[in-house]
Amino acid sequence: MRRFQPQAECDRLLHFLRQRMIRDVTLDGVARPSLGPASMPGPMLALASAPVPPAGAARMPAKSPPAAAESVWTVDNARVLEALAHPVLRATAPELAQGLRETVLALGTDGMAARRWLPPVLEVRSDDPRAFEVVTGTSRFTGDLSRGLVIESLCDGDAPDAEAARHTGNLVEFRLGRRAHCLDVEDSIADCGLRRTADGVVLFHESRLAVPGSPGLRGLLRRGRPRPVGTLRYEYALRAGDPVLRLTVTLRAEPGIQLRAVRVTTAWDELSLSPLRRGVLGGRDGALSRHALPAGGGAALRLHDGPLDHLAVAGHGDAADGAHALHARPRTPATVASVTAHTDGAGRLHWLLVRHGVTSLAGGESFVVREDRLQLTGTAEGVAQAVRTMAPDGTMAGRDPSPPEEPVAALLAVAATLLLAPPETGAEERATLLSWCQAHLGPLLEQAPGLPTRSLCDLVLALDALARLPGGESRRDLLREPVRTLLARQADGEEGIFAEGPGQDGQEAGTLSMASHASGLLALSRLALLDPSWPGLGDALARGVAALRLGAMDLPGRTAPLETILIRRRCSDGPWQRSGVVSAEECGLLLRALTALDLVAEEGRLELSEALRERAGVMIGQGQRVLRGLLWDHGPDGLEAKGSALGNARAGLGHGRAQAALLLALLPPEPEIAARRPERAVTGVSGPEQNSEAGTVPVAAGYC
Repeated sequence: MRRFQPQAECDRLLHFLRQRMIRDVTLDGVARPSLGPASMPGPMLALASAPVPPAGAARMPAKSPPAAAESVWTVDNARVLEALAHPVLRATAPELAQGLRETVLALGTDGMAARRWLPPVLEVRSDDPRAFEVVTGTSRFTGDLSRGLVIESLCDGDAPDAEAARHTGNLVEFRLGRRAHCLDVEDSIADCGLRRTADGVVLFHESRLAVPGSPGLRGLLRRGRPRPVGTLRYEYALRAGDPVLRLTVTLRAEPGIQLRAVRVTTAWDELSLSPLRRGVLGGRDGALSRHALPAGGGAALRLHDGPLDHLAVAGHGDAADGAHALHARPRTPATVASVTAHTDGAGRLHWLLVRHGVTSLAGGESFVVREDRLQLTGTAEGVAQAVRTMAPDGTMAGRDPSPPEEPVAALLAVAATLLLAPPETGAEERATLLSWCQAHLGPLLEQAPGLPTRSLCDLVLALDALARLPGGESRRDLLREPVRTLLARQADGEEGIFAEGPGQDGQEAGTLSMASHASGLLALSRLALLDPSWPGLGDALARGVAALRLGAMDLPGRTAPLETILIRRRCSDGPWQRSGVVSAEECGLLLRALTALDLVAEEGRLELSEALRERAGVMIGQGQRVLRGLLWDHGPDGLEAKGSALGNARAGLGHGRAQAALLLALLPPEPEIAARRPERAVTGVSGPEQNSEAGTVPVAAGYC
């Protein structure tokens, strides 16, 4: 087997990237970053959602929502931009590096990285009010308007139907004379339908409200005819390019009627279908608090009284695949009277009602309630992101407001680009990039304790890059808590595996992830290049390498097991849980981490045992063999990185993120980054309990 030639392999990977994965885009609604003379006129560059077929070849049929094929995903573009920060790769493809940089900056304006850019799309697939279907760039709306049911599912990801938002379960309450009434909105719907607008569609259902009439003259035991008291109309406005559902509720009193103590509701129902336990936050003017739910099952509790301008429903615990957060913002907070939660028999949130009130409503008058609703991916509440998205000025137009699946990827890419920028980069351009990074840093530092390990490690790498910039001494303080959090996620004892996340509800995280473990090794190796005196750093690296072992995995579609690198641990109930290097990202991360660790030893930053270095070398050799199997040779079109080593080669073909992972493995940036020394000698990153003179730090033996 011939040896890798990193430069030649990278050139071919880049060639395929440029020929088959990059397209010109015009990001409508997204402000182009101002980089002074460095800004490029004309269309911007971005990764296609899937490899572009060669000329004359048919494109595979799309099964995705209408906007998916044209979407520009932030993380995919950020990972490639991070790879292109390497001076050698940037010199090979300067126009690509500059174009992707503009795209990533544009997708992260105002200190918030969007999940993706998407074109304004709205498609009515069925206009039957009893079985309607409307698809936008972010969501799919279905339901039965004759029953007052609107179901909103996110198009992105593999979220189960249980995570869909069900806009239903509404009531209307009032007093008429001396009697109090509470009517079910869905039981009295008399009209419903879909109305097209210039840029979207309005779903509506209208109820005719009536109460039992007074007894007739022929006897008190005989009821009179139902007495009409008004109409109640719910309208759900959907617009192309707007991820927000705009809800309008209009109660009109019948002439000659005087309604008092009026309450209309905006509700979510069937929330207990979610596999996650959900909690509720609410408040006003940014002062939000988490509300305690009823302690018992099948109970009701008033969570809030009085005005409110934001309500959020989100799952507890670490970020689980498919989890969603729901947000509501009343347009007139002063009319909010209360928020009530109902639980199911197991004590899970099931039904949530916001009551909007007015003291009285005379005949012929109307009470109008407007509320904006938004569904985002992820369990984190993301209130700031939701507020920005739901603002009437449309600052998030053209961007999917859900947080990226790897929320720190964009910051890491821009920080690496800034650190490794060529000497001729102007001061204005550098200042713009640094300002962009600083705007993103604050919110991400607040989220650090709950970030998945891969993203937590991205944050450590980004902070390492920013600390190496001129004036970066003050930014080294920011490393303290993320590094402590990362070290706390490594299993005790000789197992040495980095957990995938902080665990749910305070419990130990149960998922085993090679990507998380490799990310942990990479982040700590980079930290050792910056400051090896961090307490416990060397031992953590030694235990992390000791956790790696050679082994075989049976994979779908393969006739023979894949010889690869594994981590494993015994579950509490007895069997072994394993995770191995199967995907391009796992392979790239681990090879890059082990290469960085080798650099730590070469530079004498940590005194690593011969056994540890030998073990790391064996793993590098096996990782390179796995990497070779992940390359698809397209001849003159270059090399494509397969997404994984699964047996179906075509299904295993990857995307830009896989391409970037192998570029970073073959030509890692750590030697270039290590050469960017901080302004003064590091005598301990602010945060370690003890400082020492920079130099070789011994590592406890016994792990390898």
